[in-house]
Amino acid sequence: MRGAAQWTTRHKQSPGTATVKTGEKPAVTLINKLDYIEQVTTTTGIEIALRVSAGKLRKALATSLRVINDRANRALRKTG
Repeated sequence: MRGAAQWTTRHKQSPGTATVKTGEKPAVTLINKLDYIEQVTTTTGIEIALRVSAGKLRKALATSLRVINDRANRALRKTG
C-alpha cells in the first residue's frame, strides 16, 4: 500500500506493531493498538478502509506487472 511506510515512520510513537514476512508469500502486517480506536471508528469504517486499500494494492501490482512486462518485451525485441 503506497504511503504505509511513510505513515509508520511519521508515527513512531504510536502504539502498535509491524510484522514483515519475506519469501514466497511476502506480507506486511500493521497492527494498531490504540485504546480508544472503538470510539473514533466503526467496524464498517474499518471494512471500507480495508476494501479501498486492497483495491489500491491490486492496482499498484497490476501497474508494476505491466511495467515489468513492457520492459521484458522491449528487451526481447532488441535481441530479436
